[in-house]
Amino acid sequence: SSWHPWYSDGEAQVPIQEDETALVLWALGEHHRRGGDRELLREMYRRVVEPAADFMASFRDWRTGLPLPGWDLWEERRGVHAFTVAAVWAALDAAARMAAEVGDDTKGTLYAGAAAEVRRGADEHLWDGQAGRFARQLAPRPDRSGYDRDLTLDASLWGLFAFGMYAATDPRVVSTMTALRDRLWLRAGDGGVARYQRDYYHCVELSDDVPGNPWVICTLWLADWLVRTAGSAAELEETVLPLLEWVERHASAAGLLPEQVNPFTGGPLSVAPLAWSHAAYVDVCLGYCAALEALRADAGEEAERVAG
Repeated sequence: SSWHPWYSDGEAQVPIQEDETALVLWALGEHHRRGGDRELLREMYRRVVEPAADFMASFRDWRTGLPLPGWDLWEERRGVHAFTVAAVWAALDAAARMAAEVGDDTKGTLYAGAAAEVRRGADEHLWDGQAGRFARQLAPRPDRSGYDRDLTLDASLWGLFAFGMYAATDPRVVSTMTALRDRLWLRAGDGGVARYQRDYYHCVELSDDVPGNPWVICTLWLADWLVRTAGSAAELEETVLPLLEWVERHASAAGLLPEQVNPFTGGPLSVAPLAWSHAAYVDVCLGYCAALEALRADAGEEAERVAG
């Protein structure tokens, strides 16, 4: 909870961005999976994991299996957001594994079941077969009769695969990310990926060529998807390096990265530096190096097999 309103039209609402709770559990799960301290997990399980996972398992709409409405990661709109859904799934999945690790089989079963219901809800309610891509959110109807899909293209749809709910190569993710690449990439100025269609924040110009200002993290999210889906070292280098170079061109002389960039001058807009931009750059660079090594090794093994 932060500065979001507790009331709307005279009715109480929960003023939270649930993804921020979810990502703490996901991060704890990742830390432990990569060799975390078992005693630390036992301590954190009762203090952090269990209460947070209990909340997320229960704070859901029984009709959809998805989280109840909250605020999005951009802190702008209230609904059931694809990014939040993916983060909650990842948190519940991680909580189930951590519960099993500490011997809490009852809660492990509860969290795993809730995660499965969240995933089924995303399959059924976030995917739009007619559009051929995922919706960025389900917007609650004023009469509370249900939700309407918001098909605005939003770079945060990256979360659908980033936290593991879907594979980056899932055909539905591919069609969604392809649409983002085609329609959020600026066709004016120096390019880059806008946050979402008709983004008003620090707006310089809105047009078919400029759906919004390019954001560093959004450009890196596209790069992350390309890292995960590249089929060869050559493809990886051809598609990802230009995006990393785009980010580097927009760093300050001191190497500091802004939140977003003026689409025409290339100058920084809004916050600079932004730790989020720096973290995303490091993450994509590490992923790029690991993928390049793996693809080159695969190519070498294939060459040996053919030669043999």
